[in-house]
Amino acid sequence: MRNAYAVSLCGSLIVLTLAAGCNRGDALVTSSTPSAVRHFASTLAVTKYPLASVKSLCFNGRSWVVCYLTAAPHGITVGKDGALWFAQERYSCNTTFRPPQCTGAIGRITTGGTLTEYALNKTGAWGITAGPDGSLWFTEDVGKIGRITLAGTITEYATPSLNSSPTGITAGPDGALWFLESGATPRVGRSTTAGQITEYPITTANSNPFTIASGSRALWFGEYGASKVGRITTSGKISDFSTPSHVSGPYGIARGADGAMWFTELFVNKIGRITSGGAITEFPAGSGPSQITPGPDSQLWFSEGSTTSIGSISTLGAVTEYSLASGLYVTGIVNGPDGALWISDDDPAGNAIARVQP
Repeated sequence: MRNAYAVSLCGSLIVLTLAAGCNRGDALVTSSTPSAVRHFASTLAVTKYPLASVKSLCFNGRSWVVCYLTAAPHGITVGKDGALWFAQERYSCNTTFRPPQCTGAIGRITTGGTLTEYALNKTGAWGITAGPDGSLWFTEDVGKIGRITLAGTITEYATPSLNSSPTGITAGPDGALWFLESGATPRVGRSTTAGQITEYPITTANSNPFTIASGSRALWFGEYGASKVGRITTSGKISDFSTPSHVSGPYGIARGADGAMWFTELFVNKIGRITSGGAITEFPAGSGPSQITPGPDSQLWFSEGSTTSIGSISTLGAVTEYSLASGLYVTGIVNGPDGALWISDDDPAGNAIARVQP
């Protein structure tokens, strides 16, 4: 979770930092938090497909020493080939530099667990989505977005703005790719499948947008640092809506079976629902919900800050929580073609792509 959770692994030392903005604007339309049914169910089985740790160097305060970093898998999506594709921040590190220069990769895994990785050039990948052209599109941390064909051919396109820090990406209802830039001047970007990029500034200060999803006629995104949910039309008009809860940390967002957009509120342990007109309802959920996706059962499934549980919420707001047979640090979640949930796991002890059967 870039700029939200930063995890560094050096030897046996793990450092976790949390950063958040506290700006809040006026909500156009909101509603109060209702009561919600919440109960616990059985333990879900987890199958993990490990990713190789990356050999690097870490500074221990006196000198550079050999250490092993996680591959840091992030976004995950389903390709038109029926495989799962994911973004990977680290694949290998060049240790002739101090600090080392690490490169990421785009990974592909079949539902049977066969893994292929395609290395990037001096950059890491963060978000990924299936494009309307049959390829996969992803964001890079050096101010680029990339395209990878099902055969593994990679093309990169630089954003017009420097230091743009692209994060989430999704296919829009207009046949273009829409992505977020969480740099010093946050923006929403739009790219044609030919790589022509247009940027739209987000005027809310400290918005820190991370994830974006397509609605029926607009794109929606969480403004993590500003406690707002943003909406951008395909013509580039941006509106945002404050959450009823103060300093809520909207992060993951997805379209529900009811046509509304559902989002996680990391800091207040809630799931939010927002209509096309901006009316927000909040539902109590598990601890620290962050990622969210439509599941195979018309419910939305979300990760929790606890690495040992996951939750689902119906479109009526009923929440069910499940224990996991094996812990996960969820950085991406998607409903797979096999009816299971597929998860990118950046837990230092896990470092894997995981399959969870609801």
